[in-house]
Amino acid sequence: MPRVYERIYDDMRSEAPGAVFSRAVAVAREYAATEDPGPVLRLRHAVYDRLVFSKVREQMGGNVEAFISGGGSLSRRLSQLFDGMGLPIYEGYGLTETSPVVSVNPPEDSRPGTLGPPLVNVDVTLDGGVVDDERQAAADGELGELLVDGPNVSPGYWNRPGATEEAFTDDGWFRSGDIIERTDDGYLVYHDRLKQLIVLDTGKNIAPQPIEDEFALSERIHQAMVVGDDRKFIAALFVPDFEAVRAWARAEGVDLPDDREAVCRDSSVVEFIRADVEAVNDTLPKSERVTEFRLVPEEWTPDNDLMTPSMKIKRRKVEERFAAEISDIYGEGG
Repeated sequence: MPRVYERIYDDMRSEAPGAVFSRAVAVAREYAATEDPGPVLRLRHAVYDRLVFSKVREQMGGNVEAFISGGGSLSRRLSQLFDGMGLPIYEGYGLTETSPVVSVNPPEDSRPGTLGPPLVNVDVTLDGGVVDDERQAAADGELGELLVDGPNVSPGYWNRPGATEEAFTDDGWFRSGDIIERTDDGYLVYHDRLKQLIVLDTGKNIAPQPIEDEFALSERIHQAMVVGDDRKFIAALFVPDFEAVRAWARAEGVDLPDDREAVCRDSSVVEFIRADVEAVNDTLPKSERVTEFRLVPEEWTPDNDLMTPSMKIKRRKVEERFAAEISDIYGEGG
């Protein structure tokens, strides 16, 4: 579902003039994040509502009160943008084993970047032992693997006693496998899948999903995957937005080859992408910044088995497909 909103965003960006769109995005996000907008911000918001936001709402049918998002991580910046345009996204969370909803943002107090509070009769707790002390200290709230109990939770897997025993604690809580933060007032914030945490060779835990989400609004990067397990620093593989790259090249008089692999090796293209990477890095803690990256020509899709049908990256498959690029990043090649 989050990929749908990213596609809507891409369509908005392609139709609106670049400078106007960039300013409109900034105003929408500021408006959504401000509890009491002053007269200046209200005026700026009204201007861009007439120029951009009202047109987006009309294209969405003109009568949309809200969207729902689940099934994957939604960028907080993207959620704020939709909220600021008058198209709030109520993000929720759940699993098949929890039938499936655990939490959702209520319309009366929806908070972009959160999964909302748990539903009535759904109990949650956190196992903090799976997260290192440094990451725990960096979180605003309590952090750990989300454990769930309630009438919505499955009693187990059919004819799979071993899997059932592994999925539940000794006292009956279901292990979600997700690293979740709980705010002081009970809202849940998604961090990443426990099994996808990157552990640097320093022992520091890094959640790749929030980093990748920060690239969701990039007009130069189509897809991003963070790597770094057992290595010294965080790096990434990027699939460029080739339409944006070629539009930039035409505007700047840069002659690019037709072959996508050659485009990905072109030094001017790499520097064009690097400008966006540095902008995103400025929003991240130092240890989570992308130190180095490589551009790859092949889009990740379910058809080439690099994504699931629900549009989640198959990390191991991508790492295998682009092992040479990853080795090159870390100087591991022969």
